[in-house]
Amino acid sequence: MKTIILLTILLLCFNSNFAQDFDPEKLPLGDKNRKYDFCTVKLDKIYDTKASKEVTYNEMIDELKKYRIVMVGESHTNQLYHDVELEVIKGLFEAGKPVVLALEMYNPKQDEALTKWVSGSTDPNTFMEQTEFLTTWGHNYRYYKAIFDYAREKHIPIYGANIDKKYTSKIGRGGVGSLTEEDLQAIPEIDTMTIEHKFLIKVMMQGMDVTMPDQFNNMYPAQSLWDAAMGEGAIRAAEKHPDATVVLLAGSGHVIYNIGIGRIIQDRSNLPFASVVPVDIPQKKKEGGMMEIRKEIKKEKEAKPDEKKQEMTEKERPANPHAMMMMDETPYKIVVKRGYI
Repeated sequence: MKTIILLTILLLCFNSNFAQDFDPEKLPLGDKNRKYDFCTVKLDKIYDTKASKEVTYNEMIDELKKYRIVMVGESHTNQLYHDVELEVIKGLFEAGKPVVLALEMYNPKQDEALTKWVSGSTDPNTFMEQTEFLTTWGHNYRYYKAIFDYAREKHIPIYGANIDKKYTSKIGRGGVGSLTEEDLQAIPEIDTMTIEHKFLIKVMMQGMDVTMPDQFNNMYPAQSLWDAAMGEGAIRAAEKHPDATVVLLAGSGHVIYNIGIGRIIQDRSNLPFASVVPVDIPQKKKEGGMMEIRKEIKKEKEAKPDEKKQEMTEKERPANPHAMMMMDETPYKIVVKRGYI
């Protein structure tokens, strides 16, 4: 199975302060062929880690059409992430590919209300009430409004991909052991044995496993159940619509490195899948050691009044193309290769 966005993680022992120093976007996890490679993501650019190059929007859509499931990672309260989600949905639909949406915020018990919305038989207020949007999700509806409106306009089916929160809440409070036999029959298998995924969650929780081990030991299987439910939810939607691409919208933490939801899809189906994860680019670039050295050299040259400033000749240019790239004024961020970003 081919995948597009893959990240990885380094297995190290650490204390809680050390965990806070890790950047979740620079961890060697996932695909053994890419887990130790970095790529430079520039502002308003798309980087394909499968091809190891920047691509255009149309090229990205042409590639994504090949997959049965496309996971798009989001930051729930960042509108720019939701804009990317909508552009992926629009791109696939307008390219003639049947599209189905699977959403983290809902579970199958809300599918009937979602179908009514897509059919145009309910107004926004009724839709929010019937899907229990505010209690089920809780984030501002405006972040998702354009996506829901587009799905309604184009009659794109929407499914709840998650599981009733009562199960994850129960595990979070009392662990897996608190589940009844009836509970276990109602939920997908929980996989807590993937070391890389567990380490990623440790990093994302900033050492919670050290500072609050009991809470972490309950929280982690709840997180794993969340991933399992969404992975199986996307699989169900894909099997129900064999000609369509299922676009699964979920928090980036469930998508990065393909070891959360992606691992479930890979282990429990033969469906090819891809990932799209936006990356926050800092307005001010953090300069590395090479740039600091160049600045010091520049200061020394400018300190000599008799020395005229000259442009770098071809001979003087650094042999390392990455060092030259770092002199580009376009904001960028360096992350582990993980596909369309």
